[in-house]
Amino acid sequence: MKALFFILVSALFLKAASVSEIYSLGAPACDTYDLNLKKCSNGDGEACYLVALILNNKSCARKNDDLALEFFEKSCSFGCAKDCIFMGQAYSLTSLDEKHAKIKTYYERACELDAKFCDDYGLLYFYGEGVKKDELAAKEYFKKSCDAGNPAGCGHFATSLNRENENINKVMKFYEIGCNGEHYPSCYAYGLLLWAKVDKNKGKNFCKKACDKGNIKEACKWVLDMSEEEEEQILYLKRYLKLGCKDGNAQMCKDLGKIGN
Repeated sequence: MKALFFILVSALFLKAASVSEIYSLGAPACDTYDLNLKKCSNGDGEACYLVALILNNKSCARKNDDLALEFFEKSCSFGCAKDCIFMGQAYSLTSLDEKHAKIKTYYERACELDAKFCDDYGLLYFYGEGVKKDELAAKEYFKKSCDAGNPAGCGHFATSLNRENENINKVMKFYEIGCNGEHYPSCYAYGLLLWAKVDKNKGKNFCKKACDKGNIKEACKWVLDMSEEEEEQILYLKRYLKLGCKDGNAQMCKDLGKIGN
């Protein structure tokens, strides 16, 4: 078991500086460890989650990634949905034989605990990852997540509707909900539909939002291609190249250097 935890920790924490970075949350104060540990011992899943964050915080003397993962798993077992998602994400970064079965188990558990997290479970069915591909089931989970207030669920639900050639106004409605909730891929999709069907200028502005705030590389490229003003072209060329360079594209790094960043 300890070896398994080491594999999971190594895979996940190479991808993110801390778990709080994944969830955009601030880590709790280091000196709350004992209090939260006591609560965790009494079955408080949220307290187990806080203990795990402290153990994952490089600023805390108790930092222990191996032990942190054990508390994330304990938190999930006590009913903390976000930690079930975390455990599924951890397994997704490994090449273990039981990888897909574990991901399904943890994502399904998260969906049962909190409907917002049904979006992650739906994606398994949408792509057929570890389960039989079923876009209808995926759509149902996306809608459930959207109804619970997850903007990403709304965006993915819109994509499912669009693939079924659903009424375009309904598709746009859910992309807009996703975008308003700061799910920037939804902003990009919404912008493209607005540009094609309703208002080119308004559509372009939503694509800009996806680029400027969401760092969606494809959105930056699209705005660049649609821009007619030289100043705007240079601005979005730089943003596009920066994102490509950040993704490891050596040629885009060279091109960025040529025009100055």
